[in-house]
Amino acid sequence: SQGSHWFDEARHGPAGVLVPAWVEEILG
Repeated sequence: SQGSHWFDEARHGPAGVLVPAWVEEILG
């Protein structure tokens, strides 16, 4: 899916830096 594609790039590219903040925002 497109979402999985974004997540895969997030784990392997510069966007990975933003993942912890994104997860924290989602989890509240």
